[in-house]
This record gives sequence, structure tokens and C-alpha cells, in this order.
Amino acid sequence: MIGDKIYADAMKKSASDYVTEVLRKSIITRELVQGERLVEIDIAKKLNVSITPVRHAFMQLSKEGLIDIYPYKGSYVTKITPKLVSDMSACRIMLEPEAALYAYDHFVESDPDYLMNIIEEARKSYQKTDDLYELLQNDVRLHRSIIEFSDNKVMMDMWEAINFRVLLLQSYAKEGKEFRISYFVNNHLEIAEALALKKGKEAFSKAVKDHMIHSRETDFTVLFKSIE
Repeated sequence: MIGDKIYADAMKKSASDYVTEVLRKSIITRELVQGERLVEIDIAKKLNVSITPVRHAFMQLSKEGLIDIYPYKGSYVTKITPKLVSDMSACRIMLEPEAALYAYDHFVESDPDYLMNIIEEARKSYQKTDDLYELLQNDVRLHRSIIEFSDNKVMMDMWEAINFRVLLLQSYAKEGKEFRISYFVNNHLEIAEALALKKGKEAFSKAVKDHMIHSRETDFTVLFKSIE
């Protein structure tokens, strides 16, 4: 079920944006679980809106990869499968290390401590709030910044296409294990240090690739086993 706290902050948005935000966060935080059927009329009643904004929200979330819509069969929260995890990992390993090559000089010229600052901000915030959803967003924020600094619109468009899928998979990957802030820091430190110490674009790209491979082989191990 959708929690009251999730949609409380969305009240001032347009109806469709409001419904989209509520459903998105409910899916990513697993209040709406993978494979769960979503019934338009039930959600409309729950959120006190008409059917139209719910339908618009479904279409948007389908584009984001969070909902699967089957004509005449219904709409369901995207189910996590080994194929989805494998496909996402492959896309990220191809995209992010390459983006890092382009991004390195822009980072150095602007702020070589940029990624280190994201890590530190996330650490301080998590210690205050203990908010895993926010921490997952900061994880994605760090990786998204590499794409942004590549100054490559096509890469940015590709990243936007998988952005929320990354959040979703990260949420399920942490299931069954304690997610400490120290893990987040240590897991990204090599990337941030390669940039802060100005080790060069090749070293920066390698650090990003090594991180992607490590995530595939460790973070998602429990997830793979749980959905076999």
C-alpha cells in the first residue's frame, strides 16, 4: 500500500505530477512491490483524484521503466528479473566509463572535489535523517554528474532513460543487507579520489568501470539469488 508520508509533500503539484511522484517513490521504496498490479480506480480513490491524472502517471512511469502496461491485462510494477539486472549492468558499464573520459577535464577545470563533496554531503545528511531513499538518490546523483560533466547530450539522454531503473534496482539490491553510510562512502571513494587527486582521465574512467563491475558482482549477488 501507498504510505501517507510519501504523498504528503506532493500536494501542491499538478494532479498528474502529484500522482506520478507518489507512485514513483512508493515503487522505489518498495511500498508497491515488484509485480504488484496497479488498478487505476483504486489509486484514484486513494489519492482523491480523477482517473485522468492516474492514467497520465502510468504512462510517465512506464516510460521510466517502473511500470509495465499490458493492454487488456492491466498495469503492474516492473518485475525485477535476472535479465533486467544483467541488461542494466551492461548498459552502465558501457556508458559511464566512456562518459568519464569526456567528463574528467570538465571536472578538473570546474571542481576536482565535486564528487568528494557529493559523498560528504550524503554522509552528513544520512547521519541526520537515516533516510535510505535520499541516500539512494545521492548515489544516482553522483553517477549522473559524471554523465552531465561529459557535456554529451546523447549520453545524457541515454542516462535519463535508465535513471529511475537504476534507483529501483539499487533499492532491491540492498534488500537483506544493512546499508551503512560507510559502505556508500567506501564504495565510491576510489572514483572520487581519482578525480580529486587528478590521476588522469584513464585512471578516472577505470575507477568508474571497476566500480560498475564490483556492483554487478557484489551488490546484486543477493538480488540475483532472490529472483532465480
